[in-house]
Amino acid sequence: MKKKAIVVDDEPSNLKLTITFLKMLGFEVFEFSNPLDVMDVIESINPRVDLLVTDFDMPQMNGAKLIKKIKEKKPKIQTICVSGLDNKAVCDSNGCNIFLMKPLRFKFFKEAVEFLFPPLE
Repeated sequence: MKKKAIVVDDEPSNLKLTITFLKMLGFEVFEFSNPLDVMDVIESINPRVDLLVTDFDMPQMNGAKLIKKIKEKKPKIQTICVSGLDNKAVCDSNGCNIFLMKPLRFKFFKEAVEFLFPPLE
């Protein structure tokens, strides 16, 4: 069964890049540009989701707060927060599993995802 990921980024080019990376790694991807829409989906239909990849800086809600809220509903979800600034401490204190700096590089993104979901031997 394919792993499922939610990607949240208000910047279209970053959203597209992250989706491309996840599809290359075999994920089924659901994309959002507004973190409030993600919360609506989680609260209304509660889909099975394995991974959340979110941008930190977004106008409606920052990525750290989104991670905290989603982990309240889905404590087992794995999370990656991405930012152009060093917001690692804030992300970590809100339950983030991995923090990555922009610009995203496939090598580091792949290593992070494989750390969270080790490939089956």
